[in-house]
Amino acid sequence: MKNVYTIICMAFALLAFASFTACNDAKPANATPDNSAVTENKNSANTDTVTVTKSANSKILIIYFSRVGISEPFDKVDAVSSASLPNGNTIVIANDIKEMTGGDMFQLITDKVYPADYDATTDLAKKEQNSNERPTLKSQPENLADYDIVFLGYPNWWGTLPMALFTFLENNDLSGKTIIPFCTHEGSGLGDSQRDIAKLCPESKIIDGLAVRGGSVTSAKTDVEKWLQKIGLYQQ
Repeated sequence: MKNVYTIICMAFALLAFASFTACNDAKPANATPDNSAVTENKNSANTDTVTVTKSANSKILIIYFSRVGISEPFDKVDAVSSASLPNGNTIVIANDIKEMTGGDMFQLITDKVYPADYDATTDLAKKEQNSNERPTLKSQPENLADYDIVFLGYPNWWGTLPMALFTFLENNDLSGKTIIPFCTHEGSGLGDSQRDIAKLCPESKIIDGLAVRGGSVTSAKTDVEKWLQKIGLYQQ
């Protein structure tokens, strides 16, 4: 009798274990995915780390924003010879990209004239950001529809794009185009700019961008070359 009782107890124990295992293996169809899946989905929605799809007919446009050409004259500094000047750094990288890709270039110029003094400009840029201003652009690319790959260059102002770039992206349809950001900075890298571009251009393909410290632009050509090779837009 004791043996029968023992067998019955063991049977109940096995049945309980099987039920517990089945409950833990079964996941509802609408269950929240794990953290790694959430992170992957979030990243893929904003940027793409794969190479650019470039056909023989692809046209490249390098759009950039810089204080050069829209700032007060510099009395004490030669803006041409002083490549470390904060307002000229983005142009240096834009020219490197043009040289290596053969793309066309277009500078975004605002009606507003920015101060020659760097600190005064950053103060003005902060006021623009705080008031969510959209500076008026004097001109915009007329044949933007002809390009399928658009490099977008700018200085990192207060952790993101200059507000003039918000003006441009909100007033131009870049749907279906590949957007490739590049920026110059003094320690902030790309900041939130790439995320903000993805928000403004949800129907565009955003490629991981390049950030170059302002004081290093004249020696950054190798970095630009490696970056362009990585994304499939430059071959020696």
